[in-house]
Amino acid sequence: MVILRSILWYLVTAITTIIWGVSVYLAFIFGYRASMATAKSWCSVTVWLTRWICGIRYEVIGREHLPSEPVIFFSKHQSAWETFSFLTLLPTNCFVCKKSLLNIPFFGWGMRITKHIAIDRSEGIKALKSVIKEGKNRLSLGISIVIFPEGTRVAPYEHPIFHKSGSALAKATGAPVIPIAHNAGQCWRRNSFLKYPGKVTVVIGPAYDTKGKSVDEINDTMYAWIKENMEKLEGKAP
Repeated sequence: MVILRSILWYLVTAITTIIWGVSVYLAFIFGYRASMATAKSWCSVTVWLTRWICGIRYEVIGREHLPSEPVIFFSKHQSAWETFSFLTLLPTNCFVCKKSLLNIPFFGWGMRITKHIAIDRSEGIKALKSVIKEGKNRLSLGISIVIFPEGTRVAPYEHPIFHKSGSALAKATGAPVIPIAHNAGQCWRRNSFLKYPGKVTVVIGPAYDTKGKSVDEINDTMYAWIKENMEKLEGKAP
């Protein structure tokens, strides 16, 4: 049953991605807001399909911490689930993502015009400067930024060190940082075709004031909060 549901999900999602990918481009005639609204509608449909086809439900703890001002979100990264769910669960935002994602037909094309920050991590300092420059621009436009400081999707119970680009951006802008922990990897593993029914719990933490803090202080504080809350969600590694 899990295999059949997963196959159906991919088939239906492929169709909706093509439709919405084209729609995001067409909506751009009316500006960024129209394109973003179209992208959010696609994400909402995808979340709904994931619930009703694959049986993956979700709950959000800490909605009261969601801001009215643009912030930087630091999030755990375990699956593709959060990459489309966060666009609807959080205030208007963009991701810091791999540049290669922009080349994916329809999906990547839509990302190009919804102001995501695409970088090539192999470029080192150049990539860091790009995150800071583009990040300042997005925040000035009232767009929050979602950063996956682990740099890639990780398996449940794994807690690799954080890259410092997100903390450097927070230091450079003084923008508040909000941590997010979730256990989406329990239902949807990285690089896995199969999606297992269950409930994803998303925990949103309080805003952290970064003014006057060093890059290491910001990074260490976010790492500790996310790791502690991941262990509450998942328990210790078996």
